[in-house]
Parts: sequence; C-alpha cells; structure tokens
Amino acid sequence: MMDLGFLLPLVAGCFGAALGSFLNVVIYRLPRESLSVNNPRRSCCPHCGTTIKWYENIPILSYLVLCGRCRACHESISLRYPLVEGLTLLLFMIVTFLEMDGFLSGGPHSVQLFFVYLVHLVLVMIAIVVTFIDIDFKIIPNEINIPGMIAAPFLSALLPLLHAQDRLFMALSPSLWHPAAAFVSALVGAAVGAGSLLLVGQLGKLLFKKDAMGLGDVKFMALVGGILGWDACIAIFLLACLAGSVIGIGYKIVTKRQDIPFGPFLSLGMVVIILFREEVYYFTLTTWPSWIQSFMQQ
Repeated sequence: MMDLGFLLPLVAGCFGAALGSFLNVVIYRLPRESLSVNNPRRSCCPHCGTTIKWYENIPILSYLVLCGRCRACHESISLRYPLVEGLTLLLFMIVTFLEMDGFLSGGPHSVQLFFVYLVHLVLVMIAIVVTFIDIDFKIIPNEINIPGMIAAPFLSALLPLLHAQDRLFMALSPSLWHPAAAFVSALVGAAVGAGSLLLVGQLGKLLFKKDAMGLGDVKFMALVGGILGWDACIAIFLLACLAGSVIGIGYKIVTKRQDIPFGPFLSLGMVVIILFREEVYYFTLTTWPSWIQSFMQQ
C-alpha cells in the first residue's frame, strides 16, 4: 500500500499541474482587454487561432509530445506554458507535504487547518499569475487585488488560524479561535502591507524623481497582509528587497532594462513565508542576531 505521505502530495501535484494549465489562460488573457478568461471557452493557438484538442492540452506531457510546436501551424509554443504547469505542480506538492500533518491529525483544529491549506494553495496560484503578468505588462490586475483585499478580513474571521503566527493576533486572542481578533489582525496587516509600499514609493519618488512603486504592488501587499498578517508583510517585503537586489542585477545585465517589476519578488517572498515562516522568523530574530553578537565580541 502506497504511503499517504507520498501519495497525497503526488495527487496534489497532479491537481496543481491541471490548475497550472488554467493559470496559463489567466496569465495570457487577463491583461488583454480584447480577451476574457471565459471567452473563448476553449484554448486556442495564439498564432493561428486553431482550437486546441483536449489531448493536446495535457499539462507538460502534451508540450513534450508536440515538441513545443502547434500541431496546425507548427509555430513554437512558449516554454512558459510547461514552466507554469511544472511550477504549480511542484509548489502544490511542497505545500501539501509541509501542511498535511496538521489537517490529517484529527485534532480540534484539523478542519480549519485544511481550509487554511486551501487558502495557501490559492495564494500560491495568485503568486504565479502575478509574477508572469507583471513581468510582461508591469501591472498587477485589479481583478486579482480588489476581490482579495475585500475578502481578506472576512476570510480571516472565518479561518482565524490563518493568523496563528501573527503576533498581533496572538496578543488579542485568548485562543486560536477568535474571529474578531483575526478580523482586526487582517485589517492591520492590510494597512501595514499597503502603507509600507506606499512609503517606500514616495521616498523613491523623491530620490529618483519618478514613480518607484506601482499602485498594483501596494494593493497586492494589502491583499497579502490581510491574509497573512502584518509581521508576514514586513518579512515578505525584506525578502523581496533582498531577492530584487540579487536577481535584479542579473536581470539588468541580461535584458539591459532598468524597469524591474517588483511583483515577482513580492510573490517569491510570499511563497517563502507560506512555506518556511517559522524558519525565516527564527533565522531573522535568533540566528542572525547571535551571529552579529558573536562577531562583535571577537
């Protein structure tokens, strides 16, 4: 009998690959005013418009079988399609592997933990969509940000364990089931997320005499803060700045472009916090200060 610890992440990965195929549709159509996610209903080749058969739309496998080319016009299919599907598959497997013990434990919070797990999967999908749209169009669509911002505090009230690692929530809540504390934590998180980026944007504008931060990034961080809490926002912002500094240099060298979208780095930071929040906090608040202290004492 196959071990559930292997089977469940594998099943989740298969669902992730299938959803990754849908994410490709969202990434391509959402920023284009002439298209909608629902119209046309069937996927088609962006070059010749030929409707793609179901057996030509199997995640990853169809790309390999077709050798990366359209069956009708033989134009190249972007490598992004299997990349998005593979990335979604991988992240779904990792999130499931890390969180399944909580919702399979049968404890008093196992049902709530299962729905928290589902929310984390949705955030992973949002991160992937935001990343690739922002790379191409330098925007984070309101169709993602606005509904997420509005839903975040109410979702938090329904699932207070979303904020179980938020210090404000833990200070306000006498237990792990306190909707009002989670609602307040979500509002504070949204304010900190949006406010921090607004502040950085205004400082950047004063220094560089041009817009340094788009409002899409600000709204996106309000969404993230509303679901993950204020301290997660700070950690995500710092991780995004670190990744942006390192990866941004290589991006400038390769593309010769100066306008680097910040959404992909915020998305990366969010995924890291979803997966390794405790480890990041421990390293930042304990390990790193101890290293500094040891260095200062030498």
